[in-house]
Amino acid sequence: MFALDDEAREFLTPEYSFALAENFRPPMDYEATIRAAHQPCAVLAGASDEVFYADQLEGIVRKQGKNWPVTLVPGINHIGLTLEPDAVNAVAGLQGSGT
Repeated sequence: MFALDDEAREFLTPEYSFALAENFRPPMDYEATIRAAHQPCAVLAGASDEVFYADQLEGIVRKQGKNWPVTLVPGINHIGLTLEPDAVNAVAGLQGSGT
């Protein structure tokens, strides 16, 4: 169960099943997954993400030989990446870039 207040519980999932949690997590060898990607990609994260070390994402991507754009949206946390207008606008901007 996630610690959600009553308001957030109306639009966020309060708990994940095992299957859902497994599907959301990256593979154990996430670096091999990055190396294996051959389609155009971009990485977008909230600069204030409390789940990932967002400030390390660009280095991880570059270490795997990828020159993908890495964008950190200021003031956005993990869940905010899907809910906040600034984050949604950042995604829309990537779509227009051919990525």
